[in-house]
Amino acid sequence: MIETNVVFTKLKEYLKTSVMLDREQYELAAAWVMMTWVHQQMNVVPVLAIIGWEPGIGKSHLSKVLSHVCYESIFAHKMSLSAMMELAGGRTVIIEEYVLSEWDRNAIVGTKDVVRAIEGEDEGFEVKAFNVFGPKIYVGRERFKDNSLNSRCKFIEMKIRSPFDLYAFAGFSFATMAQDVMPWLAEWAHSFSFSEGRADFDTFYHDLLQGAVK
Repeated sequence: MIETNVVFTKLKEYLKTSVMLDREQYELAAAWVMMTWVHQQMNVVPVLAIIGWEPGIGKSHLSKVLSHVCYESIFAHKMSLSAMMELAGGRTVIIEEYVLSEWDRNAIVGTKDVVRAIEGEDEGFEVKAFNVFGPKIYVGRERFKDNSLNSRCKFIEMKIRSPFDLYAFAGFSFATMAQDVMPWLAEWAHSFSFSEGRADFDTFYHDLLQGAVK
């Protein structure tokens, strides 16, 4: 059985060779990625929100780096809304701010089930419920207007850095580097189970930092 702290260390090393963050942000991102692999054991899954007003500070870059190691990640902008909802349950969905209306974005981030009227095979529409429970990465300029949604998020706020920092990772193949990490994640997740009363992200994150997760 692979120890949890070994996987945590490998993920942080992967992130440090892929993107420029602060130490605490590396730790948060690595813990959140691990959570995506065992989120089925949890009742609440926090959203990882990557935010920052300035363009070109690495928000989308970080989301791509994370997509290579998160559990079954999909990008919302590469499919229709209905198709994304069909696939969202159980997968890691990466949502760019500009892709969805505020209403749809809030519904997907804030609830387990979303009800929509979709076009049926015949003329007219039919009402369908979509299970969208699972890990979400939100990429946007700022926090949500609804504080109840903010309370369900873990935020990584990107900073303005030097041109060298921004282009230091140009040309790297993150998919190739991630291939070294993915087998460790998959094997760890296969045998991992939360201790009783500790199946929530904040507790998991705290225990990881303390080296208390086996």
